[in-house]
Amino acid sequence: MTNSRWRFALCAAAATLTLAACGKPQGVVITPEPSSMCAMNVAGAVVQDAQGRPLALYGGSLPALKDLPAPEKNLQELSQRGAKIVRLNITESEIMPTFVPGQVQPFVAQANRLGMVAVLSRVNNPSAKPDNQADDAEDWMRLALSYLKNSPGVWLEPFTQPIAGANSKRQKAIAQRMVDVVRGLGVDDIVLISNADWLLDPDPATSAPLQGKNVVYGLADAAAAQKVYARGLPVFVMELAAPPAQPLPAGSFAAASASPAAFESLWKTSKSCSP
Repeated sequence: MTNSRWRFALCAAAATLTLAACGKPQGVVITPEPSSMCAMNVAGAVVQDAQGRPLALYGGSLPALKDLPAPEKNLQELSQRGAKIVRLNITESEIMPTFVPGQVQPFVAQANRLGMVAVLSRVNNPSAKPDNQADDAEDWMRLALSYLKNSPGVWLEPFTQPIAGANSKRQKAIAQRMVDVVRGLGVDDIVLISNADWLLDPDPATSAPLQGKNVVYGLADAAAAQKVYARGLPVFVMELAAPPAQPLPAGSFAAASASPAAFESLWKTSKSCSP
């Protein structure tokens, strides 16, 4: 059992005993704060609101909460610069019983109040065995969704790094598993599958899109992302160091190390989602 699976099992066991152990007792449904974001879905190559209006979500990435002394200030700066989506790194060492209700939920609530979608991006260990990475990602998503199920302003990104030792076909199969897990829980939240380079594989079976609704893809290379978009698939460019010459219609993320000021002009062209 991997470390994160052990922590997840500990949380599930402790929840039968005490509220303090896991943030909620077993059998009690936590009702999240009403989101200030509207419902979103994927249609063709675009993310749209419930009325079918296309959205353009440009924003940035942030380091893990453990590395942010004052995350509320980071969120405020991104919002003031025009960002409409923020990608938060989630590290394995942070995933403890009270992490989601104690830290993630307040972060999501503030981001949503500021008009930004919050993407929960799990930082995986790319050198771990592929099956272990998939198991850990599944456990994280189940834990997160026990508190944030069907929250309009939350997206899930199971992996931030490519899975070493897995070829394109295996990478895709693991990505499909992540989507199936989320949908199997009755959750409609958008799933962001980054490092989806298998979409450009020469094998048509491998390059076919995933099954299931509300899937968005992420690629680090802007030219590759344009090719995927040309196929009619929703795709974001990830970890940008500078604004792209041709922004993709769906959106993009600046790298955590990038200057928000450099992206302000792009971010202010966003078409946001509001109730």
